[in-house]
Amino acid sequence: MIAYAVAVFFIVVLLIVFFGSKTRPLAPTAPLDDDAVPFPAAGQASSIFSLTALFGAYTGIFLLVGLDAVIGLAAGSTAALLLIRRAGEKQACSYETFLAAREGSSPETKALGSFLVIMQLGFAVSELLLLRLALQSTFSLTPAQTAVAATLLAFIGYSYCLLGGYSAIFRTDILQLGMIVLMCIVLLIHLGNTTTTAQFLVSANEHFFPPRVYWGGTVLGFRGVTAALHAVIAFPMGLAFLLASPDTWKRVFIVTRPRSKRRSFFLLVTAAAAPFVLITPLILALPAVPSGPIDPNLLLHGLSSRPVVLAVLLLGLFSCFLSAFNSALISAVQLTLVFLREVEGTSNELRRFRYVAGCEFLAIVCLAIAATSIENPAFVATALIGGYAVGAGLILGTRGGARPPRTGTVGIVGASGIGLWFAVLFSDSTYLRIPRAEDVNLVPLGVVLFFVVAVIAHLRSMPSLHSGVS
Repeated sequence: MIAYAVAVFFIVVLLIVFFGSKTRPLAPTAPLDDDAVPFPAAGQASSIFSLTALFGAYTGIFLLVGLDAVIGLAAGSTAALLLIRRAGEKQACSYETFLAAREGSSPETKALGSFLVIMQLGFAVSELLLLRLALQSTFSLTPAQTAVAATLLAFIGYSYCLLGGYSAIFRTDILQLGMIVLMCIVLLIHLGNTTTTAQFLVSANEHFFPPRVYWGGTVLGFRGVTAALHAVIAFPMGLAFLLASPDTWKRVFIVTRPRSKRRSFFLLVTAAAAPFVLITPLILALPAVPSGPIDPNLLLHGLSSRPVVLAVLLLGLFSCFLSAFNSALISAVQLTLVFLREVEGTSNELRRFRYVAGCEFLAIVCLAIAATSIENPAFVATALIGGYAVGAGLILGTRGGARPPRTGTVGIVGASGIGLWFAVLFSDSTYLRIPRAEDVNLVPLGVVLFFVVAVIAHLRSMPSLHSGVS
């Protein structure tokens, strides 16, 4: 019963925030070209703190590899924000004008934009699947009921995306960020009431210095060298995730435009890091994870019997889902609109926006339904590691599309990289059936793929190799 009560409360509050805010009507032409939206820096936190991160990257890497890898991950994320800011500071235009200039300069940048659209839709599918899994394992609901509940929540988010565009998303992001922080605080209080200091210190020590069995830990005997290796491997992962996120580019572009650039950008970095810092003690209190099958709902264990804690946890989970899902959806829609504008002009773009958003939302739902036939609920998130590695490699190698590569590069390199990644995944049927601790060893392979793609894209985009590119 509490699940339905929390869901209704969450939806009502979101609707009040949306309709109570002074959201400007969407423009008939270029409806998503709005850099005057509120709170882009603070809202970045809730969009980064997704279910994919909660159930996957951050928690899994911390538990299995250790603090040194988390430090590398954070450093890579910060480096990505700095690189994007540098690209934005060189532009005297809005983010959408920046996109139009990139996509209009070469067929290769159009192909890169299409690749990013597919990645954003895949990310939204992953979020939908993980929300369904969280609901199913926490409550006594059938798979069909959890699928309906997750889809309805996604539809609510899609609806206010459709009505208010980025302005509605960024306003609700603030509410959702508050709920995520509230979730972390309540869980910390719960942790303090159920765990002694001695127990926490023992568990924390295991996670700060876990057995070195992943990422080359069994080869290198020196702790300092192994720690450095782990940080070096995690750095490109944090870099790639944000470089291949159009939503992050949008927010960085916005916060670098006001006069108070430094303060706004510092707020962006701080807000993005805050929830991860808050949830770190909860991860440190978890039991050690042995090799073999792993439970994706590790953070939810022991909470279903405490109604208040569970209710706040649900609010946080819903907030994580909606922020990430909406950001992925609207980013995909914006990239698609910029591409279609060159083909069909700018007339009736508001109608086109609604049509594209509806089609892409339907595609996400259909793909999520199809993906439920895969036994491993984290498989889509695992597949996205390779996708983000390829996408970020193409972005880095072409300097954000500023130096387009030779014709066919994006298609050939992208298809080859994704094909290689799926060849690895399908070479072991266990990836399709069971999430395992050993899956974290795919990260170094993704890092190698990222650098290989970046080098090839860089070489293929060098001015000396082809004419017509400055």
